[in-house]
Amino acid sequence: MGKNCSTGGQCVNTSSVCTPNCAGKVCGDNGCNGSCGTCASGKNCSSNWMCIAIGCTPNCTGKVCGSDGCNGTCGTCAVGKNCSNGACIEESTLTGLDAYPSPFVYAGKADVTIIYGADAPSIHVDVASIFSSDLANYLMSQSGTKLGSVALSDTQAEVQMPTTNLIVIGGPDVNRVAAKLAGVAYPTKDAGITTALGYKENEALLKLYSSPYSAAKIALLVTGWTGDDVKIAAKNLTGKTMSFGGKEEIIFSTGTLKQTAQEEIVPETGVGTEEVGKEGTELKEVEKVTVVTQIIEKMPQWVKWVGVILISVGIVILVLITVIFLRKKKEEAEELERAQSEE
Repeated sequence: MGKNCSTGGQCVNTSSVCTPNCAGKVCGDNGCNGSCGTCASGKNCSSNWMCIAIGCTPNCTGKVCGSDGCNGTCGTCAVGKNCSNGACIEESTLTGLDAYPSPFVYAGKADVTIIYGADAPSIHVDVASIFSSDLANYLMSQSGTKLGSVALSDTQAEVQMPTTNLIVIGGPDVNRVAAKLAGVAYPTKDAGITTALGYKENEALLKLYSSPYSAAKIALLVTGWTGDDVKIAAKNLTGKTMSFGGKEEIIFSTGTLKQTAQEEIVPETGVGTEEVGKEGTELKEVEKVTVVTQIIEKMPQWVKWVGVILISVGIVILVLITVIFLRKKKEEAEELERAQSEE
């Protein structure tokens, strides 16, 4: 009397109500003689309730946070502190663009959606992979946690309206969310981009906004005149290759950096490796197409019309020549056939 059978097969007093607690646990005891889960074959439940490979020895010597080397964590930091080399330190006093990767990864937690244009060149997807890899590495170093899938196309984002912080890849010519941030119609191109955002050919832009979906969140716009310029902007931010002086907006020249941008980037964790690995070849193709497109777009309208007329006349002449040639061949064949029949 006065006892019930628990989920763990134990008799417990009904007079003392026990609330199972599996917060932060994937295995082990739930505090009420029950279980938070079991580990797959070849793995054991560690002292911090994570499934780790048999034979892996967690190492938290000198650490109070970050990865233990066995898919577990040595602890997390309190709000207002970040994990750095296993120690909890006060959140950086860096502000603006220099604060990256905060707030997208903060205190061992991810708070980010990466948005690329559904109509953008494939290099924009590669840039999204660069950010995904960089944030995944940072998150893993903080808490041993995997980032997961955080990328959406602009058309998906417009439907889902994510309430996280945003990283928006590309300008208002190829990304609907970028157009919304810039306050212009989609698509806005060429001179319209320069008027709205200030950057022009051989330039890139990094700028912080309030998210259009949640006023409490930020949106980081990463863009440039071409896909190559967008990639350079991403590399400068993730690679910490330049100081932004605490600014929330910066436009910089990419002319001398474009050769470097063609180097292949291989993420350390393998996140997005397939996407980024094919970038070197695609970049050259995109660059060639972009140059031709820009030359055509800058031509006066009358030159374009003359070109269209000349091409049309050329096609007509080619068709006529083909018809005359085929008719001539037919006549020769008929004449030969008559000569053979007379013999």
